[in-house]
Amino acid sequence: SIGFWVLCILAMNQVKLFVYNNNAETIHRTIVAFFIINAVLSLGNLALIMIETGSVNPYTFQGDHQKYFLGTGDYIRGITFDTSTTNAVLNALGVIYFLTKKNIAMLFVCMAVMLLTGSNFINVILLICFAILFVFKSTRDQKSLIAICIALLVVFLGRVSPQNNSYVVENFKR
Repeated sequence: SIGFWVLCILAMNQVKLFVYNNNAETIHRTIVAFFIINAVLSLGNLALIMIETGSVNPYTFQGDHQKYFLGTGDYIRGITFDTSTTNAVLNALGVIYFLTKKNIAMLFVCMAVMLLTGSNFINVILLICFAILFVFKSTRDQKSLIAICIALLVVFLGRVSPQNNSYVVENFKR
């Protein structure tokens, strides 16, 4: 575990050096490239699941002992190849970043990938962040984008993965 912490400190040092040695535009382009690669890999994960299930919407596929169904998003791992929650957190941060930078295309890319992961906890956290941004620190255009992102979340929960909506309601009741 000490070796792991040493590697983390070295990685942190590399990130610090990258930030100090590059201008803001280079860092922004790097972030955009990161999220594009992540989106491509996440969509690749989804495409493989769709091929395996033979279903256009694996979020409702109940065959194969419900391997996917409610847990389809658990297999959308993205660039980190870690758990889907890591992918959801990264994309939620991307949503906030691109909202503040007013990069609409990347905002929707990150929002779509975050929704594909099906992480209910991250959805709630993002809704809280949206509420704070909406009230305290957003322009008129950003408020519109926040409303569109919330509408996308509602459509995803209502149409693409309706059982996730039921799952959330049941957990809140408990």
